[in-house]
Amino acid sequence: MAYFLQKSKKYGDLGSVSKLSVNKLISKAQAHSKQGEIEKAKGLYEQILRKFPKNKRARIGLSSIVSADQNIFGSSIPLNLLEEIETLYSRGKFQIVVDKINDLLKFYPSVSIPWMILGAASAQIRNFDQAILAFKTAISSDPKNSELYYNLGTAYKNSGELDAAIKAYEAAINLNPKHVFALNNLGTILKEKKMLDEAIAV
Repeated sequence: MAYFLQKSKKYGDLGSVSKLSVNKLISKAQAHSKQGEIEKAKGLYEQILRKFPKNKRARIGLSSIVSADQNIFGSSIPLNLLEEIETLYSRGKFQIVVDKINDLLKFYPSVSIPWMILGAASAQIRNFDQAILAFKTAISSDPKNSELYYNLGTAYKNSGELDAAIKAYEAAINLNPKHVFALNNLGTILKEKKMLDEAIAV
C-alpha cells in the first residue's frame, strides 16, 4: 500500500507524458523550487501526481513545498538535504533514509516533514511501530494535514490494528472529503469487518 509524501494549469495536460518525461519535469520542478519559484514547482508536482499518483519523488517534493507554505519549518531545512533524502527514498534505500532522518531530527525535532518521511520509510521496511510513532509526531506539528492521517491509517492497517486505522482514515476524510485513497482503504476495512452497509456508503 502506498504512503503519500504530499491547481495550476500553466503546464497543460500531462495525459501524453511518459514516465521518462516525468523525471525531467521533476528536475524542472526542483529547479523552480531552488530559484524560489514555488508556485511553478507546486503546479508541476500537482500535475505529475494527477497522472502518476504513486510517484514518490513528486509526492515528497510537493509535501516539502506545502510544509514550507504552511510555515511548518520554523528554520528551513536545506533543500539539497531534502532532495538527497528524496532520491534515496525513490531508489528504495529506506534504511539509509531512516538513519539520515534520525540524524536530521536532532536539529529539527518539531518540524513535520522529516517525521513524515521517517514514517513512510519505516513502513516500507515494515517497522510499523516506528512508522506509527513518526506519523503521530508529524500530526502533532501539522494537525490539519490529511495525508498524515492517511499515512497513519495505512500504517495501522498494515500492522493489523484495524479499529485504529478506521479512526485515522476518518480523520483524513474529515479534513479532505474527496481523499480517494482514504475512502477506498476505509471501505476495504469495513468490508473486512463485515460492516457491509457502512462499506457500501463509503
